[in-house]
Amino acid sequence: MKSSEKRIKTLPIIITLSVIAVAIVTIILLLFTNGGDTAGSSGYIMPAKPRFIYSKNNVLYMYDDGTSERMSEDICDKYTLTTDSNRLIYISKGDLWYRDIENKDDKPHKIATDVTAYNVNSDGSKIVYIKENGDIFKGTTDGKTKKVGENCSDSDELFINDSADRIGYFTNDCNFILADVSQGNEIILSELISGDSTVSCSDNLSVIIIEKFYYIDSEPASDIYIYSDNGKIKNVIENAEIVRAYPEKNSMYYTKDGTLYYYEKGESTKIQDNYSYEYYSFELCATDVPVMVIPEGSGFFVVKKDKTEKIKFNLNASCVLIAMREISADGKTLIFTASGDGDSKIYRLDLSDGSDKTPVAIDDDTNVTRITLTGDKKVVYSKTEYGSPMRNIYVDGKLISENADSDNITYLDGSFYYIKNTYGTDEEEPTSVLTINQDGKETAIKDDVSRYCVLDKDNITMICGMKYKDDFHGGTLYLYKDGKIVKIDEEVTSIETAVKRYDKIDLNYYSMQ
Repeated sequence: MKSSEKRIKTLPIIITLSVIAVAIVTIILLLFTNGGDTAGSSGYIMPAKPRFIYSKNNVLYMYDDGTSERMSEDICDKYTLTTDSNRLIYISKGDLWYRDIENKDDKPHKIATDVTAYNVNSDGSKIVYIKENGDIFKGTTDGKTKKVGENCSDSDELFINDSADRIGYFTNDCNFILADVSQGNEIILSELISGDSTVSCSDNLSVIIIEKFYYIDSEPASDIYIYSDNGKIKNVIENAEIVRAYPEKNSMYYTKDGTLYYYEKGESTKIQDNYSYEYYSFELCATDVPVMVIPEGSGFFVVKKDKTEKIKFNLNASCVLIAMREISADGKTLIFTASGDGDSKIYRLDLSDGSDKTPVAIDDDTNVTRITLTGDKKVVYSKTEYGSPMRNIYVDGKLISENADSDNITYLDGSFYYIKNTYGTDEEEPTSVLTINQDGKETAIKDDVSRYCVLDKDNITMICGMKYKDDFHGGTLYLYKDGKIVKIDEEVTSIETAVKRYDKIDLNYYSMQ
């Protein structure tokens, strides 16, 4: 969730990207985890007044300072609200549309028909899209486009840099193409890749890292191709496997013949011999910087680029079992659990330069189901009784809430937002109560809340009383604004707005196994 690059499963290709993909990436990070189905996603940063997108059976609406307006003519399959919140681009029944939100008199403009996928740059002024016949077009969202390629696959993996002079896409014959569309559609690189291959792209598409899989005598193998300086420099590492790629830094960790290496800008440094994966106890890599932590005996082997450090964990026990849980995006904080002789605890380890590298116990690990880190390094976790659906939420060893929904927590400016009493213990007790916890004090906002989205500390949207029947599910949409609750609309399916700067805590149990 905190990663700058995403791994997206495709047929037949798996893509890892840190390229600008406003329409795909942000919703994964920030929409509520129990949202179910969504019409699209947004790279939306809240303006001063409340403005948000919601859907009614996948038809988009926008609430803007007191009024709601239908934004899409029909069912919306995917949408992008640009970072300046002025442009809305969406696909509806195969048609690609554009709308200027700031212009109240503006109506939706059709950009193209028979569109299967698209992507835009961050401000929404430039667009690239694929038509059903495999032709690929590039242009501006006002409809001025031209054909720049063909034989493009109908997958959603379509990349454009911010200046829109380079695009990346996949062809039906399994080639990854990087093209300079400012120079007469010049092909910068074309690599044939297999179904299990991975592609990692930097935001500006100047660095491309490809891991190509193949078989030798029925045994799997892979080679790594690194293109940099806009395709002018090519490095190949044969019979190697990527552990973690950092395309923004033109670097990665990889293994070759059982040895771990660090690669940066054409140079490889050997890190560790006899490197291998271990089941239930494996390495963790930070998302923003090349920091790796590997469990080693009763301690850790920490790698920061080409520098290494061994950290010994002194636990007075005959046998110590360490389970890695999470590393912060900046690589400075590690959360792990350690058990020995029947005693199991949660620990935090400061990995920053100059720290004493002494793990600090936070709490007992008994009945802990989920653990995660906030952006400011708070350790958030839940505990439950065996066989009970009810969970209690803890922060840094302190109980902050009982019988709360730990699948759906938002953290903003020191406050936690969650739903309490999903499973009522008293028939007269309100259930599914949206609650704000600030400095340990809980404030109940509203009951019967199925979904919510925090816009800012003074504005929260909620869908209440969700009903499921036939092919429809929806509820009543409310806005909590400045301490008051205002009804917005009925039969609302989902709240689509995502706000980049907020720290959404993903406590999905299955994703951590």
